[in-house]
Amino acid sequence: MMARKRGLAAAIIVCVFALSLSVEVFAEQDSGTFLVVTMKDGSSEVFSVPVDSDKVESAAFAFPDAGLHELEGKHNLVAIINDVPITTGDFYGEISDLVGRQVLSYIIDETLVRQSAKRSGIVVTQAEVDRELEMYREAAGENFNAFLTQYGMTEADFRRTLEMSLLVFKVSTEDVQVSDADIAEYYESHKADYTIPEKVRASHILVETEQDAEEIIELLAEGADFEGLARERSLDTYSAEVGGDLGYFPRGAMVVEFEQAAFSMAVGETSGIVESQFGYHILQVTDRAEAETVPLENVSEGIERLIMSEYALDFKELVAELRRDSTIVVFDPRFADLGTTTLP
Repeated sequence: MMARKRGLAAAIIVCVFALSLSVEVFAEQDSGTFLVVTMKDGSSEVFSVPVDSDKVESAAFAFPDAGLHELEGKHNLVAIINDVPITTGDFYGEISDLVGRQVLSYIIDETLVRQSAKRSGIVVTQAEVDRELEMYREAAGENFNAFLTQYGMTEADFRRTLEMSLLVFKVSTEDVQVSDADIAEYYESHKADYTIPEKVRASHILVETEQDAEEIIELLAEGADFEGLARERSLDTYSAEVGGDLGYFPRGAMVVEFEQAAFSMAVGETSGIVESQFGYHILQVTDRAEAETVPLENVSEGIERLIMSEYALDFKELVAELRRDSTIVVFDPRFADLGTTTLP
C-alpha cells in the first residue's frame, strides 16, 4: 500500500471530479476524519468516519495523517515506468497542484447554478441544446470543427457549455415576464431589423482590358454561352468555376459601378462594359428578390429572448448572487477563499 503526502482535500476533489463520484470534499480535523457528501436528493451532509453506507451513493476516504491512501491492485495504476508504479493518487495529486483551484472553483460555480435550477424546476432539454448547437454550426460553416479545435473542445464539451449557458439564462430570468404587447412594441420600433432588403442575383465575366471586354460582348452577340465564357475567360476564378454566378447580393455589397449596373437591369438582361477598380465586367442579371418584412409571428420567439436578455445575468454575475445565500465549505487551505464558511 502506497501513500503520498499531498494537499489531501484538493487531490481528492480533482480525483472525484474526474471520476464523476458524488463525494465532494474531504477534510482532516483534530477530532477525526469527515466526509462532506452530496446525497441523492441534492443536499450536502458532513459525516464522521465510519459513514453509514446506506446514505452514500459513492465515496472515497481520507485519513487523519493527511496521506492519500491507495487501494492495492492494478486498477489503481495509471502507468508503470521502469517497474515504478504511478498510482491514481500520484496522478490526481499532481493535477490538484496544477489546476486544483481552477477545477474546484468551476465545480462550485456550476453546482450552484444547477442547484438553483433544480429548486426552481428549471431544465434545459436536449432539443434546446441541439438548436443552439445548430445555430453555431451554421454560423461557423465549414470552420466549425476548426473552432472546436482552437479552443481545445470536443462537440460534447461544447454541448455542455451550451447547456450551462442556457441554464444561466433561464435561472437569471425566471421572474421576467414578457407580454405579447411587449413583443409587438419591440417589433414595431425595430422594423428595420426585420426587413430583408432588395437583392439581385447576377453573374459576371471579368477581364483585364477594354479590348478583351469588347471581344466578350461580340462573342455573346454571336450566340456564345455566357456561363461557358465565364468559365474560360473570367479573371474572377472563384465565380468562374460556377459560370460567373455571384449569388444574391443587396445594395452596398459590391463596388459602386457594379452595383449601379446590376440594380438598374432587368432579369435576363446583359450589360455593356462596366469598368471598376478590378477591371472590366460584363454582367448578366439572373434573378431579383424584392424587399420584404419578416412577419411578427416568425420572429416573436427571438424578440422575447432579446427582451429577456436585457435582464439576464452572465455566469459570473449569477454565481456571485447565488454564493451570497449558499454555504460552501472548503477544507484545503490553499483554496479556502473559495468557500463561504468553515466547519465549527
